Amino acid sequence: MVEDRKNFQKYMIGNGVSSDVVHYRNDEFSIFKKFTDDLPALKEYSEKLINIPSGWWVSAEDRQKIIDLVNRY
Repeated sequence: MVEDRKNFQKYMIGNGVSSDVVHYRNDEFSIFKKFTDDLPALKEYSEKLINIPSGWWVSAEDRQKIIDLVNRY
């Protein structure tokens, strides 16, 4: 989670690491609009959430680079 997602993404891509929003709130889809409610904690969470590379394909060297970049940000 980051305070300024767009700047974080620019920073990461500038350092050769992709990042993006992967999951969206269900109530953003039109089928769920009638169930939308004021959920301030979910709103804050969804505005700060960013996904970084993770998985078996990320090498130990890449993981360390990502960790270092996140910590420096």
